This record gives sequence, structure tokens and C-alpha cells, in this order.
Amino acid sequence: MSSNLMDYFPHNFSNSRRSNIVDFNYSSNYVLNSIYLNITVVVSPSAKPITSAMYPCYLISSSFAENITEVFPTISLNFAGDASMNLTPTDYLKDMGFVDGAAKWCIRFIRSGLSLTILGDVALKDRIIVYDLARQRIGWANYNCSLPVNVSITSGTYDVTQASTIYHMLEIILFFLYLFWTND
Repeated sequence: MSSNLMDYFPHNFSNSRRSNIVDFNYSSNYVLNSIYLNITVVVSPSAKPITSAMYPCYLISSSFAENITEVFPTISLNFAGDASMNLTPTDYLKDMGFVDGAAKWCIRFIRSGLSLTILGDVALKDRIIVYDLARQRIGWANYNCSLPVNVSITSGTYDVTQASTIYHMLEIILFFLYLFWTND
């Protein structure tokens, strides 16, 4: 199963009918019902599904506990503009320890029940997210986030002095508000 790559196409993530949210405050991923069902169907038959309150969980032989890519597929979320995000099993599974000698792994996807997908910190870990406010889009790159980040602008001109000026004006206003309230 390690060579299995499960694809989800741009129409599942387009902004015409559905909403997509990237939110680091969510510890789970909320996905469309069709995606959720497909993810749970492609898990290897060697994994035994078990009942869990929130997530679909599976018991696997302890011999697979260290190499879960043989049991769970890599998932490719494909977005408009040929952007894709590959999620390996370690990106979307949570190790829940052992139950009766078998390793318990839970898939960190929840059915959204709406036309809404929320990618939380589970899917976004070890990725740098880039916000392009001018074009109202986001991008990402795989990155070991324990390493330092070097930022450089490769094209275009960006004036950060205006943002700095606004920040200092806000500082002054907050300082005067502080003085006003402490003198009462």
C-alpha cells in the first residue's frame, strides 16, 4: 500500500461551491463527506476498524507499528491551479498507543457535514504557509519547521515602511489611552 497515492481533485477544493479554510488553531481536519468516506475505505484490510467517539480508528499488528505506510495510503489533496498537498500517514494519523498488543492509530479527519473543508495543524505541520494578500491566495511548501527560515523577496516591490508607520502610530495611541485610564 506504500505506493498507493489517493487523489482528490480540484473540484472538491474549488472556491466556486465550497469553502476551504487553513487554520492552525484546529487540531483536526474537517473534510467533505465524500473525501472522508474515501479515506476510510482505502485503509488496508490488515487494519481492524474500531469504534471511537470522534475519529475513525484502527488496530494494526504491532509489526506494522513502526512502518504505518504499509497499511495507510499517502493522500494527495489537489487544488485549483495545479497545487497539491501530499499527506503521508504520519501527517494525518495519531498514534494512540496499544490496545491488547495491537497498535491503535486514529485518522485525524472529521466529516464537516457542510460544503466546508478546514485544514488544521495536523495537515499543515512541517509546511511553510505563504499568504499572497494582493492576489488573495495561499501557498505552501514542505519544510522542517525546526530549522530557521530565511525570507527573501524575489520579485515585485513591497513597501513595508507604511506598515511600520501604522504600527508606531498604533503604539502612540495605545500609550495615550493607557495614560488617560491610569490618571482617573
